[in-house]
Amino acid sequence: MGNCGRFALMRNLLVFCMAGLLSGASLPSGPPEQAGFSGERLSRINTVMQEQINGGSLNGASGLIIRNGKVVFRGTWGEYKPDTIVRMYSMTKAVTGVAAMMLSEEGKFSLTDPVSKYLPEFTKMTVAEESFDATGKRTYFTVPAQHPITIRDLFRHTSGLDYAGPKDENGVPA
Repeated sequence: MGNCGRFALMRNLLVFCMAGLLSGASLPSGPPEQAGFSGERLSRINTVMQEQINGGSLNGASGLIIRNGKVVFRGTWGEYKPDTIVRMYSMTKAVTGVAAMMLSEEGKFSLTDPVSKYLPEFTKMTVAEESFDATGKRTYFTVPAQHPITIRDLFRHTSGLDYAGPKDENGVPA
């Protein structure tokens, strides 16, 4: 399966799951086979999840798959119930990533586009180089980046940006 197919699959599954979170309780159920799923293969989810619960890897979990407006799979395991409220934490990254890939598939941007095309502040990027003076003290200086940061770099976390943000010539956050 090519990247476009994977992105489409991820998008569809995420859209189905998000729709399920918002309205799964009020949607009708349907046989998985009518939606293109294998009931036997979906039942494997129960086995794997129960193994995780029994092994102590999970306290509880819930899952929901919706296709074409019908719930084709719903399960809860361990301490979770259908109405258990949980925090999503970093799942917003997946939602944002899928939304961005949908825009990419629509031709709104390319993964090879430089970030500066959308955020001009990133046009003349410099990077820190480290050196040591005659006394052995660590010093920093900046040089032009070898290539512009691309959208792909952001997705792969290879842009050079970090949580600490920019630092001054002494390595102290600016």
